[in-house]
Amino acid sequence: MEAVIQDKFGKDVYIGDYVLTPLRSNSMGDWGAVTVGKVIDKTGSGVKIEGIDTRVKTPNRITLVSERFAHLWKTNSLHEV
Repeated sequence: MEAVIQDKFGKDVYIGDYVLTPLRSNSMGDWGAVTVGKVIDKTGSGVKIEGIDTRVKTPNRITLVSERFAHLWKTNSLHEV
């Protein structure tokens, strides 16, 4: 399987991996809060992440995280670790 993109630390990211990425905060394209999502597809100019309307084009905006971290993030129990 071929990596679809690399994260900001140079780690290969594949379809099905979980990544931490910022969300757009306004219509000007500024980045705000962060979220965790699963990479679901590679597009011509970036990757599509589950639950995010826009595609992420640049590697410096994503960080590869473990499936356990993603689960803790989504269940809001990260503080219990």
